[in-house]
Amino acid sequence: MSIYAFDLDGTLDVPAIARLARDLYAAGHKIHVVTGWLDPICKDIELVRQSKTQKLEALGVPYHEMHLVRAPVRDFSIVAKAKAEILKKIEAGLFIDDMIEFAQASFSVGVSSLCVYPPTRSLPYYCPHCSKAS
Repeated sequence: MSIYAFDLDGTLDVPAIARLARDLYAAGHKIHVVTGWLDPICKDIELVRQSKTQKLEALGVPYHEMHLVRAPVRDFSIVAKAKAEILKKIEAGLFIDDMIEFAQASFSVGVSSLCVYPPTRSLPYYCPHCSKAS
């Protein structure tokens, strides 16, 4: 049994990636969701957790554990480092994310990674938890 980790926003939104997560779960592998949020936009961690849980349910993606990574500022290096630390701690065998910085950070701690570029990506960043844009 292997441990697979997925980013949520922008990654598990891709139907093929969500299907992969479901198939791996059904095959008995451990599925972890390692996802971040911008604290200056939304400060309520319980609201974030609830929103992300609802999104996973809507996508039909089962998982064993969700790890939330707080970004106090829009500095991707902070999130990359935090995600990499989590991935190393849980001994993930593969991490899939839509941000190259996060995929590279996971690789730097010995976790294989894949980066997907979803057709849904748009800027500015929109917080789905509290409906604010940065």
